[in-house]
Amino acid sequence: MTSSEFSKRLTAARTKTKAKPTLGSGERFAALKKTLAARPGVNNPGALAASIGRKKLGKQRFQNLAAAGRRRAA
Repeated sequence: MTSSEFSKRLTAARTKTKAKPTLGSGERFAALKKTLAARPGVNNPGALAASIGRKKLGKQRFQNLAAAGRRRAA
């Protein structure tokens, strides 16, 4: 495969992927919660999603996003 063929395939693959919702909108968290709720053995999907978010983003950044979400919901 030549570099131009590879480039065309890569461009095509990138355009097919759906863009993620913006960070802080709460849509990613809700989607993760929904996915985790469908798994057997998960009793509290919200808590598990929060734990995953803290591990990924760090405590401070996750807390800032959670506080912003609570303000938006109020």
